[in-house]
Amino acid sequence: MTEEEFDARYTTKENHITGEWFYETYGEEVEYIYSLDYRYVWTYMSDDEGFICISAGRHLINRIGYVVTEQPWIDENEFVALVSEEEKALERLEWQTEKAE
Repeated sequence: MTEEEFDARYTTKENHITGEWFYETYGEEVEYIYSLDYRYVWTYMSDDEGFICISAGRHLINRIGYVVTEQPWIDENEFVALVSEEEKALERLEWQTEKAE
């Protein structure tokens, strides 16, 4: 889903510890994340190509932080693409151009 679809479907909760919109992956913040029902937790992460995304559930690999929503996700395969396929294609083209120089 797109970021706009995510925002229309889910309401993110503010980090009650720091006041930020996400939770860190260590200390008191990650302890809080693991105390929650996992269906309210999303992982802010990079995908296999290094692009930022949000994925339903708690993940360890490529994680940057966590997001908590007021509504539970329904499908563990829900995925929020923060970068469109067009933007990814342009970025790949730029990488190829830089390598060729």
